[in-house]
Amino acid sequence: MKEIKTEKDLHVPILTILRGGLLHINVIRKKVLRRCGSRMDSTFFSETRDGDRKWSDYIGRGLYKLKEEGSISSPKRGWWQLVNPTTSKTPPCASSIAIQEEDLQNRKL
Repeated sequence: MKEIKTEKDLHVPILTILRGGLLHINVIRKKVLRRCGSRMDSTFFSETRDGDRKWSDYIGRGLYKLKEEGSISSPKRGWWQLVNPTTSKTPPCASSIAIQEEDLQNRKL
């Protein structure tokens, strides 16, 4: 599996996890860490200037960027969900294609 090196590498796992419906940020963090922690190098577990772990900060940034892209929304502070493609003003994004590709790769394993 692909090594996690950047915040963008977490977009597909975040989107995949959010297929489960509306989730709180703490649940998202736990699930991403469980799913991707073994693919992160030791620097991801170092502290940032504000005291967070780097991996947690990357998840927060990933959620923000996916929201800006129109793939997800946050109806209430700390809660995240996928945007319904039929009501979205933006066309389907490359991220949804990446999810399908990851599913295909996982089936081959």
